Amino acid sequence: MVKPAVQFETVPYQSRVSVKQMNFQKWGSLIGFITCILFLILTILAMLFYPGGNRDDGMAPGFNLWFVTLSDLGRDFAINDVSNTLSQALFLTGFIILGLSLVVFYIILDMFYKDSKKIKWLSLTGLILGIISGVLYIYIAITPVDIDIHLHNKFIYSAAPFKFGALICFTIVTFVDKKLPKRFTYLILANLIVYVLLAVAVIVGSILRGDTYKITRIFGHTAAIFIEVIIVSILSLLLFIYLSKTSKLRLRTGKK
Repeated sequence: MVKPAVQFETVPYQSRVSVKQMNFQKWGSLIGFITCILFLILTILAMLFYPGGNRDDGMAPGFNLWFVTLSDLGRDFAINDVSNTLSQALFLTGFIILGLSLVVFYIILDMFYKDSKKIKWLSLTGLILGIISGVLYIYIAITPVDIDIHLHNKFIYSAAPFKFGALICFTIVTFVDKKLPKRFTYLILANLIVYVLLAVAVIVGSILRGDTYKITRIFGHTAAIFIEVIIVSILSLLLFIYLSKTSKLRLRTGKK
């Protein structure tokens, strides 16, 4: 006797990939969410333990969001010449796991787009650019600004265009090839807009100079990174939920 076909449910794209791939995507997304939250906790702790000093007042106590960059958390010695061992360790750990989690995030995202030839290559381009930007985050962290400021800044300025490229590619890919719900596209687009606004703010600040430049450059970068991490954490959690539901649907429909 022929069994009736399953009605009112369709098996999404992810039913076509192997269980191993889906598990990597699902649990990788959950780990990505956890590492993003861990980065925020570690970075805030690094700020709390930062000895002090900024470029306007070398003896000012603690961490000032307006006049101390996140990179200063990775110094061997704080601006006030006090050993920065604890804050540096927290900063290094946070940025290294962030860089790795971004690499995994882009790999997971790219795995959705393998059908259409044009979309596949655009997604692959975004993946490569995203991996490079994630790796550069790690190099930014392991190159203290007070040891080699020129190399440190090179990594910062190199990471930016790769990040922009990755976000542009995946914004287009998720918009054109609707494998994922639209909320994913909107969140990736929001991340891109954050960095566009930061670039505009820095340009305006460099024209106006003075405290305006310091605030847009220093606080702007800090705010942008925090917003990026929050957006990626939301995306990772949504991916985990989406893939968990997809796995259940796959079991109900009997697809392998």
